[in-house]
Amino acid sequence: MPLTKLFQDTVTARVERDPAFREALFQETMSAFIEGDTVLGKSLLGDLVNSINKLNGRFRCHLSTPHAQK
Repeated sequence: MPLTKLFQDTVTARVERDPAFREALFQETMSAFIEGDTVLGKSLLGDLVNSINKLNGRFRCHLSTPHAQK
């Protein structure tokens, strides 16, 4: 079942305004991977990455990746 846009917008808004939430989401993501729950880890990681990408687009700031640099 795909997530609704409303949920994704809620996560993005919370990531934007609450540094403690960002940290907790990251810690929960890493804990899931360490404990072997890759399904949950991938889901949480997707939420975190999508939220950060939306924020970067909103501020017109793009993350540079090593393979994109010349």
